[in-house]
This record gives sequence, C-alpha cells and structure tokens, in this order.
Amino acid sequence: MGLVTAAGTGVAASWDRVVAGESCVGPIQTFDATVLKDTQGAELQALPDAGEPGDDRAIRMLLAAGEEVCADLAPRLADDPGCRARTAVVLGTSQGALLGMAPVHRRLRRGGGRLSDDEVELFRTYRPGYGTRRLAEAVGAEGPRTTLGMVCVSSAMAMLHAATLIRNGSADRAVAGGFEGFSPFIHTGFFCIGALTRTVCRPFDKRRDGTVLGEGAALLLLESEEAAAERGAVPLAVLEGGGFVADGVHMTAPDREGRGLGRAIDQALRESGVAPAGIDYVNAHGTATAYNDAMECCAVDRVFAGEPPPMSSLKSTFGHTLGAAGGLDAVISIRAMHEDILPSTVHSGEEPERDGWDFVFDAGRRAGGLRRVMSTNAAMGGNNTALILRKWEG
Repeated sequence: MGLVTAAGTGVAASWDRVVAGESCVGPIQTFDATVLKDTQGAELQALPDAGEPGDDRAIRMLLAAGEEVCADLAPRLADDPGCRARTAVVLGTSQGALLGMAPVHRRLRRGGGRLSDDEVELFRTYRPGYGTRRLAEAVGAEGPRTTLGMVCVSSAMAMLHAATLIRNGSADRAVAGGFEGFSPFIHTGFFCIGALTRTVCRPFDKRRDGTVLGEGAALLLLESEEAAAERGAVPLAVLEGGGFVADGVHMTAPDREGRGLGRAIDQALRESGVAPAGIDYVNAHGTATAYNDAMECCAVDRVFAGEPPPMSSLKSTFGHTLGAAGGLDAVISIRAMHEDILPSTVHSGEEPERDGWDFVFDAGRRAGGLRRVMSTNAAMGGNNTALILRKWEG
C-alpha cells in the first residue's frame, strides 16, 4: 500500500493520526482563501521529494505513493519484461493535474497572447490520463492503463475495475487507487454549493454543517492469488466483493433514503457471499453534510436491520480527499484489520445521528477481532460504491 495525506508521506504517518484521534485540518495555506470566509482544509505541509521540478503537488503526491506501494515489486518490474507487460495502472481522480494549468488560466484571463513552449507542455499535462501515464512510467508498468473520473467514488471504482482486469485475464496485477491535490478551483465550487463547514467537520453528529476538503494519494497493489504466490508475496487482504449503483436522483444531492447505496452494499455482500452479520466494521463515506450522513445511515440501517457493526468516517481526520477517498478508506481499513483497531471519527459524539449506534467517536480503540470490513463511498451524480475487504490469514 502507498499513502500520502495531510498527515505526511507513508501509510504509518496517517495511521498514527487515526490511532491518536487527531485531525489534520487547519488554515488554508496553498492559496489565498480570505474571500471564502471561515473555511479550512487538510493540506500536506511538506511535499514529498518525488517527480520533476515542474510537477504540480497532485503528481508529486501520486508518485510518492507509487514508490511506497511498489517498493517490493520494483526489482521484478525492472528486470522482468513479462511482469511489466502484465501490470496495469488504474487511477481515479476528480481534477487530475489541473493544478498545473492555474498559471496559464490566470495569464489568459488577463489578456491572452501566444502560448509559450512551456505552456503548451502544461496543456499536455491537463489531460485526464496524465497522472496514470506518469505513474505507469515511474513504476515501469506496461499493462492496461485506465483513468476514472467519478468524483468521490473514483478510487473505489478504480479498485473494482482493476479487480475485473485481473479476473478476466487482462493483467496479473494492478496498481489502483486515486489522487487529488488541494485546489482553489474545487474548493471554491464546494464553497459555492454550501457544502463546506463553517465550524468543524462532524461526521454522524446532528450538529454537522458541512465537510472539509483534503488532499492526498492512496494506492494499493491488487494481484491474483497465483501471481502473488509465484513471486513469494504475502497478501495483506482480500477484496472479496464490490458493488456500484448510480441512482441518478440529483446532480449533487443523494437519494434521501439511501436506496442507491443500499443496493451497492447488497451487490458487494452478494458477490462476497457474506451475510451482513459477517461485517465487523463499516468505514463510511461520512462527509458531515446533512444529506450524506442521513442517507448513509438509512442504507446501513436497512442492510443491517437496525443493528450495524461499529462505524466511523475519516473525513474529519484527513478531510474529504475526493478522487482519493475510496483508496484512502481501503488503506486505513486494511491497516485497521492488521492492528485490530477501529479508526475514529473525531470532533463528533455529542449528538450522534442515530442513538445506540457505535460511531467510534474520539480516538481509535481495540476491536477484539477485526477480520472483515466494508468501505462505502457516495458521489455527486448519484454514484455509490461498496467494497468488502477481508484480512489475509493464509
């Protein structure tokens, strides 16, 4: 696994924040946000030393996560052409390398003029699949390359697509996940639709008034059991099942009853052959917006017949990382199973959305046998995903 968040570079840096119940949210530093009153963000303070001098922050985070996720596989990719040809890259993102275009946009707005050679190159990086290409070239993967832009379910869908490539024989393995840089463009959009908090991000708390945005890159190496065994790799977890449903109710708002997400969960359970009682923990989308948290509780309530397992959201810790959210949730869920610790929902708890539910408020705590988790994500346009991950036990 590879991870970069506002907590820092590497899975361990983010996991430490989860266990401590500490938030990475603070004043916005990457752009002038004075016009956006009372807003905040979860930004990475020190960018990783990855990529090239002209790369924007999103690409640098992506390449740093790529170095971590492929650390063990790198020698094989370097020496074995067959391994390179059978390794895919599947990424999800909302804005890709859009940040690098900001200077060009500003100049053209002031009066245009002929593009310089450097600006022409920036237009090339503007393409949706640029990050996927850069990561594939950096790690030496020469198999299929796919880029998915489905807002907040992008990296969860990337994992599902990667699994499909492996199952149908198109690849033996895939680097899958998502990346997103902190952006004034995206931030202003969320501000304009009233989705950002004016206080603090409080998932599953009745006092919630909006989300907070973050940034990062989250990658996992998905591999067939045969390919992993052939190179002597020990898996961390099994992707047992997944579901995707587009309910199409509204451009930005979810179905108030959570029917689309509920069907996605049903699909994941059916594919994995697991009953609801077999899920030990739900890593929920939990954006702390009024409609999302309510509809997510409706979906979980129906699937688990009013008795859900422990449930939490990482948004108040790392912010909403959009295209990286599903990958981030999966990485932390897998680490949680191996450490047997339930991740926390910080800033919440005084007025829980559902009485009697275990939302794991404050700090992470010992689980007592965390073997299987479900991760849910929901996005604008009515897109809903559910992933079921099981701890590898040989």
